[in-house]
Amino acid sequence: IFFKYDRKLLGKLAKAAWETIRDVFIEETGIKDALPAMIAGIQTFGDLINAHPHIHALCPDGIFLDSGTFVKVDTLPMDKVLEIWENKVFEFLLLEKKISLDVVDAIRSWEHSGFSVNNDVQIKADDKKGMQSIIEYIARCPLSLARIIKLTNDGKVIYRATKTSCLPFPELGNENLKAGVNRNFEVFEPLDFLAQVAQHIPKQQKT
Repeated sequence: IFFKYDRKLLGKLAKAAWETIRDVFIEETGIKDALPAMIAGIQTFGDLINAHPHIHALCPDGIFLDSGTFVKVDTLPMDKVLEIWENKVFEFLLLEKKISLDVVDAIRSWEHSGFSVNNDVQIKADDKKGMQSIIEYIARCPLSLARIIKLTNDGKVIYRATKTSCLPFPELGNENLKAGVNRNFEVFEPLDFLAQVAQHIPKQQKT
């Protein structure tokens, strides 16, 4: 919710993602001046246009040294990546006074903290099609017209998820994150649909 109403936090989220990768690479290689490269894309939406701030990042599988030498790192311990990622996000939210230490302790006690990391998608150097596909995915619009599968007679919008598998998506206005039956679609009232899309449009910056 903080990222929805305080957009500058999204930049801090991207910075935390880079710092996470940097710290993990330093720990794995023992090279203190390790410098990872990253292109980070900020996305604010989930599969059903719900608010879901997260980062998609393109990272080489290694680090650069001051000399320009590239040092390959074959594998990353994703449990360590997740631990550092959580700490980084908590750190800047605490500094911004968005949360308290009590909130951090409470979240850490949950079975599912809401944090996740994934590096399943790996692209070889000569895979131009794979590069194009991942770039299009990162830069995609929150809304897909092709996934508006029906407009009902009373104006409701039926919007389907990317995948056919049914998952516990949040329901509008319900604090239970696993509210309702598992589904791969959402039925929106007309104004609710517009509001769901509009929440991903950043406010115009004053010059």
